[in-house]
Amino acid sequence: MRMKTRTTKRKTRTRNKTTAATRLRKGIFGAARLDGPAASFSRGLDPVRPIWYSRAKSARTFSRPTQPEARPAKPMTELPRAMLIDMDDTILSAYGRPEIAWNNVTAEFAAELGPLTPQQVAAAVLDSARKFWAVAEAEWRLKLDEARQITVRNGFAALATTGHVLSDDLAIRLANRFTAYREEEMFVFPGAHDAIDELKARGVKLALVTNGAAGAQRAKVERFALSHRFDHIQIEGEHGFGKPDERAYLHAMQVLGVTAAETWMIGDNLEWEVVAPQRLGIYAIWIDVHGDGLPPDTTVKPDRIIRSLTELLPGER
Repeated sequence: MRMKTRTTKRKTRTRNKTTAATRLRKGIFGAARLDGPAASFSRGLDPVRPIWYSRAKSARTFSRPTQPEARPAKPMTELPRAMLIDMDDTILSAYGRPEIAWNNVTAEFAAELGPLTPQQVAAAVLDSARKFWAVAEAEWRLKLDEARQITVRNGFAALATTGHVLSDDLAIRLANRFTAYREEEMFVFPGAHDAIDELKARGVKLALVTNGAAGAQRAKVERFALSHRFDHIQIEGEHGFGKPDERAYLHAMQVLGVTAAETWMIGDNLEWEVVAPQRLGIYAIWIDVHGDGLPPDTTVKPDRIIRSLTELLPGER
């Protein structure tokens, strides 16, 4: 009789321990899944930047006095079937920090700027570029070299109104040097290749969806060894449409054989990689590489905010 009593008590204690452990485990992992994607990342993202920088041009079209947060995170217990990933300033450091780039390039021409400083010329060109891209049609993304020449000429024209005349020849050489400088300074963000490879190894279908001219973007794909890493490469100049045209997302999903509910979009542009995909029901992740935060006047609410592609992997923060 005593033996039966002790056995019954032992079973009860074991069952209670198991139940408590189960409750604890569910509580921990449930909280991580529900709160982690939004709560663990910085509130607010990048300030407004010209399209050739972070391409977050959508920020200028929104206005709200309070700082937005990422949308309440959906319970994500596993990776999606597919991901659509942007290239420039998401996988590659391509057009970031234009202020630094233009100041470095104008410094190379300091001897030809007369009484003007490289900083003054760079500021004029940056202001011109912002105004140009604020109203530019999508076709200019396919003629980036020509667009840069126009923005430098316009910047020089603004300087001329203050009595400082710089030659058209110098404008062309400065614009062309900027293009070359960007190519020289381009690199893959740390961990990007490994993250993409791991996602593919885990069975996630991957599409590279990038805007820009066919030749320039395809050259980057090959130069930075991206072609074999993706199941589908989609370049605006090759397909005839690009983000934020909904065809860009629908076509990529069709090729991968997935639905919007099974897809994540990852990129640095608030309009192209957040607003437009969300309209289609795609889970939109905004990458804020430099940790600058959302523009203070935007109403855009990404589903999640990350600073590196490595954060897409379960367990990585």
